[in-house]
Amino acid sequence: MKNITKLEGILYGLAMRIPIANKFFGRNGRIFTHFITLYSKNPLYYYYFLKHIFISHSKYDKDTILGTLNTGAKLLVRKKYIYSDTHIVNETFMQRLYGGRALSSVLENIKDKIVIDIGANIGDTAVFYGMMGARVYAYEPDIDCFELAKRNIAINNLSKNAHVYNMGVGHKDGKFKLIFDAQHSPGGSRVDFSNSEDGNSINIISFAKVLNNFKTIYLVKLDCEGCEFNIIESALCSDITKVENYVMEFHGDPQKIIDKFKECGYHVVCGADDPSAGLPKEFIFASKNS
Repeated sequence: MKNITKLEGILYGLAMRIPIANKFFGRNGRIFTHFITLYSKNPLYYYYFLKHIFISHSKYDKDTILGTLNTGAKLLVRKKYIYSDTHIVNETFMQRLYGGRALSSVLENIKDKIVIDIGANIGDTAVFYGMMGARVYAYEPDIDCFELAKRNIAINNLSKNAHVYNMGVGHKDGKFKLIFDAQHSPGGSRVDFSNSEDGNSINIISFAKVLNNFKTIYLVKLDCEGCEFNIIESALCSDITKVENYVMEFHGDPQKIIDKFKECGYHVVCGADDPSAGLPKEFIFASKNS
């Protein structure tokens, strides 16, 4: 990563003081965002994303940058995937997609509770819940994301209560193909349960087997690029109800998932159906206690 010169930083800061520049080129400005995304060799490409996510950042090694958030959390992000990694950190810690208003009462009581994190990515949600005192068991099939998740957990001194496993979670056990999302990052990859020849073979553990490792589970977070449908639709209510709360991002029509949760006795909120719920529209929150 080319260092941002002092002059570049000053010019950027001055430009953002101009109201019209800030409107069209600032944090939410599409023009500036598209420009620096296309021209990623421009050092301002890195500066833009890092400056607006972290209160401070520094080079960690040749491949990663260490950023500190205003919460005190520290996250390593990869230079190669600087946009997607910082975007994920922004969603988890700033936008609080997995801990917003809809989950406020859940988070108030999360300390010492068990959280299952399916689709751990770079460890952002494991760190997010771990810093609240939860006991996190995270699953990530992509080896690069898994290794970074381990490092992010360790950097935040959470290794005793947050654990990550290099495997995916699905509706059945086996070895299946991981299809990479080459346009974004490995964290956006998906499992092909039809055993397609594309991608790399990974270990998958069944959702039922994950649940059987615990007597009670407080929260399951799901973000697995489509696997949520097979996991929830094929699960028995006797397994699903071992969990008090679910929060998940869905990819497609969520109605079958909503129906399944209701069949199992959950109160279900979908962001797409209730804009006042405090959830993004592609998210579902299901709770036995609501």
